[in-house]
Amino acid sequence: MKKILKISFLLVFLFTIKIYSQNSINEAEVKLTLTKLFDFSKNRNYKQAANFLAYTGKDKNRIERTSFNFSEKSEIKAVKRKCKNIKAYLELSDSYEYGKFTRNGNKAVLNVIFKSGDQELKIAFSFVKIGNKILLIDFQ
Repeated sequence: MKKILKISFLLVFLFTIKIYSQNSINEAEVKLTLTKLFDFSKNRNYKQAANFLAYTGKDKNRIERTSFNFSEKSEIKAVKRKCKNIKAYLELSDSYEYGKFTRNGNKAVLNVIFKSGDQELKIAFSFVKIGNKILLIDFQ
């Protein structure tokens, strides 16, 4: 009986860890997503970028649950605006480096330090993990 109880406990424990790890967001995934977004923004590839940006529009059922839909005119404008802001940070800086990474469940924040000469500008990029996708929510 004790053996069955131990095995049952172990299975429940492993199952819980697996579920948590699937929903948890990790630093490598976030950096990869942001690198792709930087590339899409520099190259004005807004359609591809839309797949990596969390919806933040007026539909409360979609906020931070889906990515932008590039076939919707109003959503195209939001995607372009975010990409143009990212592109501006990249063009105004000589280089950038990743800073502090913090996570809370399926959300995370990655600080990026944009450098231009002696000046530095720290921008916090916020992400959410939805299924297997990492989406940028916002940055400031």
